Amino acid sequence: MRLFRQLAAFLLLATTAAFADQIVLKNGDRITGTVIKKDGGNLVIKSDLFGVITTAWDKVESVQGAAPVYVTNKDGKTE
Repeated sequence: MRLFRQLAAFLLLATTAAFADQIVLKNGDRITGTVIKKDGGNLVIKSDLFGVITTAWDKVESVQGAAPVYVTNKDGKTE
C-alpha cells in the first residue's frame, strides 16, 4: 500500500510539471509555474511552492509555455 501511495504521488507531481510553464533565467535557475503576465520590464509567475514571483525581464533566458500565449498590444488588439 505504501508503494502505491508513493507511485501515485510521483505520477501527480510528474503530471503537474508536464502542464506547467517553465522559465529559465540567465543564471541557470528554473522556475516552474504559471506565467501570469509580462508587464513593462517584469515577468510575473505563480509557483505552487513559492507563490507569486516577479523577476526582471532582462534576467530571463527563455520561457516555455504549456498553453497558447496571447499578446495584447497597447491599442488593445490581441494576437
